[in-house]
Amino acid sequence: MSLPLGNPHWPPGTLKDIDQHIQDIDNLMQHTGTKARISGPFCVFQHQSEIAVDVVTLPAHDVTPRDSVAVSSYLPPSHPSTAGLGGGLSGETTASCTLIQKALPNALARSETTSLKVQWEWSLLGHDACKEQFINCLMHHYRQDVATILQPVKHCHNEYRSIYASKAMTISELISGQSHLSRTISSTSRLALMYSLLASSGFHLRNLYKLRDLDHLARNFRAKAYSLLRTALKSLSPVKSQAFREAVLSVTLTLVTADILDGSMSEFWIHLKASDGLIEDLRRQNQPFSPPTAHLVNISRFLRVLSDSTNPDIEPVPWSPAQEEFNIFLGDGHTLEYTYGITVTLANLIHRTCSIAKHVAWYKTINGPQTEDFADACNQLHQAISGWRISDEPLTAFAESDDVTVLLASKHMQAFAASILIYFYTRVFPCDGTTMQLLVQTVASHLTDIEKIKESTGYNTIQTASVAWPGFIASCQSAASGRTIWTEWWGTMSEYNIGNITNLWTVVQDTWALRDEGVQDEPVWAAVLTRDSKRILAI
Repeated sequence: MSLPLGNPHWPPGTLKDIDQHIQDIDNLMQHTGTKARISGPFCVFQHQSEIAVDVVTLPAHDVTPRDSVAVSSYLPPSHPSTAGLGGGLSGETTASCTLIQKALPNALARSETTSLKVQWEWSLLGHDACKEQFINCLMHHYRQDVATILQPVKHCHNEYRSIYASKAMTISELISGQSHLSRTISSTSRLALMYSLLASSGFHLRNLYKLRDLDHLARNFRAKAYSLLRTALKSLSPVKSQAFREAVLSVTLTLVTADILDGSMSEFWIHLKASDGLIEDLRRQNQPFSPPTAHLVNISRFLRVLSDSTNPDIEPVPWSPAQEEFNIFLGDGHTLEYTYGITVTLANLIHRTCSIAKHVAWYKTINGPQTEDFADACNQLHQAISGWRISDEPLTAFAESDDVTVLLASKHMQAFAASILIYFYTRVFPCDGTTMQLLVQTVASHLTDIEKIKESTGYNTIQTASVAWPGFIASCQSAASGRTIWTEWWGTMSEYNIGNITNLWTVVQDTWALRDEGVQDEPVWAAVLTRDSKRILAI
């Protein structure tokens, strides 16, 4: 069964799908027009003086320039030079480097972030050494700060560090050592991965320090990552190893992360679509998945579930009991516990609710009564969601974790559980207003407790951000009298400097405005997304 709802998936097929994925980005940029976005992998970056909006002057919650830029179809594949990344950084990057060396040290001096306090004596560095230092700083920031912030709790098996960054650091060190490996096809995916992580790190620093030059650099890195990804995709063949496909899958998933940190959310669904195709390709090989590959597959499927869950356009599908799929994840899925603060049971419940919602939509289109077996399926799903208890979960991923980490993870999972029930009531069949507001308050209580616990125990000395989905689903349903706590919580979330948070908070406020105007069709956030032609990933 194909995953339900949401953005189009790659159909099972041949490697022609790769060309379709490449074309998707091209079509996206053509249809949005030159005034729609500055972000995306196919931007032709203007010199900074050509952009009217100065990012530094924008408020903290929105640092993304929105003026028009020139766009082209796509960047041709290219490879960085092995000379200290000298050839890999464009003229735009070189020009920006001169300005950043003046601005960034002052910003760092005002920061309490210890991981970035490196020696920034730019005047003593040569041209290539300056760029190498900057690359090293960005990778260091990714490993020490970004990788931690992106997971809701600290864990020794942080995916952003142990899977993504370790591979990227390997290729980065080889390049810095004047290795010619960067010229080989076998390293293309790792080069793409490195540039994708540099983009993510750059976007986070841009959000943190409001430096316009970092925005240019991050977008340039992302463009290079996509250009190299195109090369890696074209080199796929049946004889390529699982490890090669795993490396390419890592790139597509980190490009989703870059879109999240950027906040534009203009292309994440395209990279998820590519991930779907890569996973299907892996399945056709009929080989057991290695643990890292299985983890990446589960990450991709969970992101797909979250993307589908907030898609306002539900495709009506006739009901058939044979279509119900109770588990879409590989193995025990315990890696989801520390990566996203959710158990595989809860993740599957979101997936099942999305599936049931498609059938509900079909019954509405035919204006006919629901069959008895479908009503039974809805009741069984409701019982599974409402009957979930944290005490029933083994939480094997936290067997060696400290008590505070376990407590925070438990709070996060309970917030997910209550918000899944809210989601069920908005997508499948409604509940009374009192029940809804009690659930909204429950989610708010768990999420605010998380921040209080982190502050009181010193856990927040290394930042970890909650996944936004529970807060988004719950806060959108909040009555006017209960919105203060949500305003404060979203304000706290914005301090993690993840660009996507601003986007989600805007949708929440627009949802409240429609509710106050009397709009009652649930979910109201779907009406906002449809009106604004938006796609979101509440992560």
